[in-house]
Amino acid sequence: MAPGAIATKKDGVLVCPYLLGVGVTMIADGPLSQFQCTEATKGDTLSLIRSLNRALATPHDDGLLCGNFESKWSEFEEGLNRNLENVVADPADFVESDSDVLAGYQLPAEARTLLVIAAQKGGTIQTRMSSGRNTQAGGQVLNEPHNPRSEALWEQAIKDLVGCELLTERGYKGEVFQVSAKGYEVADLLVTKPAT
Repeated sequence: MAPGAIATKKDGVLVCPYLLGVGVTMIADGPLSQFQCTEATKGDTLSLIRSLNRALATPHDDGLLCGNFESKWSEFEEGLNRNLENVVADPADFVESDSDVLAGYQLPAEARTLLVIAAQKGGTIQTRMSSGRNTQAGGQVLNEPHNPRSEALWEQAIKDLVGCELLTERGYKGEVFQVSAKGYEVADLLVTKPAT
């Protein structure tokens, strides 16, 4: 079930994301961050089980619960480890780079690309209407022409860069943007230490 659908559930519904192979800090900017997440560690798992037990109409004895947990943990942990081998996400994809730290935000791929091209080729980004809205930097159209989804991704990249103060708007129509001093610093870091 998508996090958006989870968030619209009625009051009284418990949402307990259980993170396997992903740390809480890795999802800090994602939709699951609105929920209290549990990492798949022994201590966090026990805390989650005890919390769920307390939420029951008739909770089980805490001492028995903890004893059963202790006796079953190694078997459960083996299952977690088997499942972890199948996790596709690479935790390195979530690690903040120096450029993310300087930007104050983990920049999406389109924003990174747009910033680097603009910084290397004149510092200007333009959006032009021509059978759709095209995002251009260094004389290059970056979005896939006539593809609304692609146009939206690159427009969002501009919004992300403006929001992080890596671009400043020039003019009043939202069509021309200039790389800021901070933007040049982040672009330099992206070139010397590209994201993994």
